[in-house]
Amino acid sequence: MLFTNNTTVNFTNTSSFSDNIKWDFGDGTTSTLNTLTHSFDFNILIY
Repeated sequence: MLFTNNTTVNFTNTSSFSDNIKWDFGDGTTSTLNTLTHSFDFNILIY
């Protein structure tokens, strides 16, 4: 999927048996929440 500038994406951790997680969005921000929304200010490709 190609997302263009100012795109908001919902993320949900569906892992089994994980005690902790860390999302790294590639823009200098991270999160340890299981479910979150993140906005990207640049073009991204998710596959």
